[in-house]
Amino acid sequence: AFERKAATTAHNVANVNTDGFKANRVVMEASAPGGVQAEVYQVDTPGAVIDTGDGSGELRETANVNLARETGNLIVSKQGHKANLKTLQTWEEMTQTVIDLLA
Repeated sequence: AFERKAATTAHNVANVNTDGFKANRVVMEASAPGGVQAEVYQVDTPGAVIDTGDGSGELRETANVNLARETGNLIVSKQGHKANLKTLQTWEEMTQTVIDLLA
């Protein structure tokens, strides 16, 4: 789930300068038994509307990507990966302790 969140954030950042691009968000929900499900949905808010700058008076919509939010999402994903790794390390240590006790 955290990998999907990080990939979605990377996709949003890569398209920050793409006119009309709509950012995606990941919602994580608990699923049985003890798992997490990541759902991706598109944020349908408009981007800023600006003049094209070529003197024609035409307007264009920029991407609705907020880089500050995306930075926060990357931090959450990083910490989630670290927590998952620590859980696996603890499980391995506990398993080794049980094996040592049985031996």
